[in-house]
Amino acid sequence: GLDPAQRHCVHVGRQFGSSMETSQKAHDHLIAAWRESGLGSRGSKLHLLGDGPLREGLERLAEGEESIVFHGVTPHVVEWLLACDVFVLPSRWEGLPIAAIEALGTGIFCIFSDIAPLREIGNELADFAPVGDVAGLSRALAARLDAPQPVRRSRVQSFRGRNSIEGVAHEHLALYLRLAEQG
Repeated sequence: GLDPAQRHCVHVGRQFGSSMETSQKAHDHLIAAWRESGLGSRGSKLHLLGDGPLREGLERLAEGEESIVFHGVTPHVVEWLLACDVFVLPSRWEGLPIAAIEALGTGIFCIFSDIAPLREIGNELADFAPVGDVAGLSRALAARLDAPQPVRRSRVQSFRGRNSIEGVAHEHLALYLRLAEQG
């Protein structure tokens, strides 16, 4: 039910941490970058999926910005990824970023913070902004939502192949065979 006349950006992540300023998913930076970009006044929407103890503070931080919509937890993340134009993950740190892997697999264009785990999985398929660089994140959001470019389908297919159950099982088998040959 998203308005196709508008551009839509989505973030998926728990709103958790000891404070907004130190939380893993950096919602505070995302909200500040969104405001700075002016995308909301140009008809774009930022959809935040997820919940947690920081939500109330994040809603206060976003107060007055009608283009930022908090949706809470949803079991339909893939549908959101397929319906939106850009996925953004400005994390301060990550381990294995499942939301990023899911987003890349759908073919949505992604903007990530420039940290090793995100660079490793999305190097060919995403734009990157330095961690904590609100102005850089704002520019990346504006560039992708104001002048969208299609994701190269061949790269998405390659990513899906490498990260499918079959692809990962094949890589593990190849590793085991190499190790068995060595010794």
